[in-house]
Amino acid sequence: MVRENDAVIFFNFRVDRPRQLAGAFVFEDFSKEAAASHMDFDPYSEKYYKKENVKVEGSNIFPRRPKIKNLYFATMTEYSKVIAKYAKAAFPPENVTLPLGDVISQRNYLQLRLAESEKERFVTYYFNGQREMAFRGETRIIARSPQVATYDLAPQMSALEIVKNFQNALAPPNNFKFVLINFANPDMVGHTGNYEATKSAVETVDTCVGNIVSRVSNLGGVTIITADHGNAEELLKSDGTIDTEHSNNPVPLIIAGKEFMGDFQQLQTGILADVAPTILKILGLPKPQEMTGRSLI
Repeated sequence: MVRENDAVIFFNFRVDRPRQLAGAFVFEDFSKEAAASHMDFDPYSEKYYKKENVKVEGSNIFPRRPKIKNLYFATMTEYSKVIAKYAKAAFPPENVTLPLGDVISQRNYLQLRLAESEKERFVTYYFNGQREMAFRGETRIIARSPQVATYDLAPQMSALEIVKNFQNALAPPNNFKFVLINFANPDMVGHTGNYEATKSAVETVDTCVGNIVSRVSNLGGVTIITADHGNAEELLKSDGTIDTEHSNNPVPLIIAGKEFMGDFQQLQTGILADVAPTILKILGLPKPQEMTGRSLI
């Protein structure tokens, strides 16, 4: 039971789902400020890059008892600008001042971003340090995700179209120095918990990645295969029930290219912050001071 003069630490590390509950503890005018806090995060814009807003009517907000007095409230991260007026964030948002795309752009190199609409934001907005605008020399080609109720109904999703766009984009006279590709299948189909569909999704991506590695190698380039979380590899929990959530398994990082043929080596264990410095090392570019990671090769 939370009482006057208590301290609360809200451990949820997501920024969207804990907002209304956190707001119930800290807002002076709960019904008014809860609606404002919700509008501070548009799940359609953030996840699907759509422009519809989700409006919260006052009647949808639960009634709150009188605000607890003298309550110290800390959140794991900044849930919203409105909540941040009343709560302390243990880990506030970090400002990525020099993302990889900017480094490449400053060298006047061309770069390409490929994905389907389900994951568009991750190869553009988020990869660019939460910037909406493309960097100079950055081209974006986004395939439309299939319009189905759940992606186990179309486990191939738009992976084959992404590869087609990739092959066409690399035709002369295009000269991209860096290409970023996202395949949504293992994650999005894995979330359905459908084993056979997820298996088909992984097989599709395996074929697509094979085609990409072959093309890049023939052009004298290098391919890095990695992820930021797992899902498809763990569809069953220890009790035998279906697991539809992300896993906490370490993700692989595989580097393939003609220069590495016959030279298999185990890379040192790293973190996601090491991926960009590794790419720069392969490109022969120095790592800027703003990047805290290290090259894995």
